[in-house]
Amino acid sequence: MLFNSYIDARMFFQRNKNFLTEEKLLQMIEGLKELRGKEEFLVQKIHINDLIIDAEHQIDLINNPELLLHIQKEERKEKERRAKSNPYHPLTPQESIKPKELKLKESINNKYKDKPFILIINNISDEINLLSKIEKEAVKQVRELAGNNKTKMAKVLGISIKGTYDKIKRYFSK
Repeated sequence: MLFNSYIDARMFFQRNKNFLTEEKLLQMIEGLKELRGKEEFLVQKIHINDLIIDAEHQIDLINNPELLLHIQKEERKEKERRAKSNPYHPLTPQESIKPKELKLKESINNKYKDKPFILIINNISDEINLLSKIEKEAVKQVRELAGNNKTKMAKVLGISIKGTYDKIKRYFSK
């Protein structure tokens, strides 16, 4: 298998690694060794070596299914461990949500509990309009303080410069 660049080889491997046979992987390794030997790819030599190691590892997985099962099991354990340590992960139990967030959720539920759906939408729409007005006023004040300097505005508002341009366009371009 002959590749024109390291990127072509990496993309081919990533897309097909679960479907490649041992024979195809060995051909790929040979192609990568040829690529590594070419003078124009000396800079990418380390990356090519890493890809060769990945291909050899894939061959090991093909030849040893127990190893593959072990790796998948370890990956699942790691995923579960990360999920348990993250209180905002969707798989965590309800108790892991912070009390303040629960109170906010309960107050919203209680506020709209007995109201018809249309009324809820109108109330939410009113609240969004209020937030929009508050945001517009904040952007206006920061704009005046920063002397229309978008970079300073972005830092004060805690958003990207593109976000600053978007807010200026939204609130002040007419």
